[in-house]
Amino acid sequence: MYLDIHGGAWTVGSGQMCHLVSTGTAAMVGARVWAVDYRTPPDHPFPAARDDCLAAYRALLRQRRPEEIVIGGRSAGGQP
Repeated sequence: MYLDIHGGAWTVGSGQMCHLVSTGTAAMVGARVWAVDYRTPPDHPFPAARDDCLAAYRALLRQRRPEEIVIGGRSAGGQP
């Protein structure tokens, strides 16, 4: 399972764009992909985006072992 965290510096990029990019990622990596459409400012300031990503990872852990999950993305999503 690939947990895809979209780029946008935790502030922009969500919704349809998130869906389109993650669909391309799924095709590229040949795996099932969960895309995190995290909340963004100004309505949801930091740490809302980070919390959404952690919640998605924790949800996946209820279904998969940690070694079955790859986390990646672009820009903010690619940061360790």
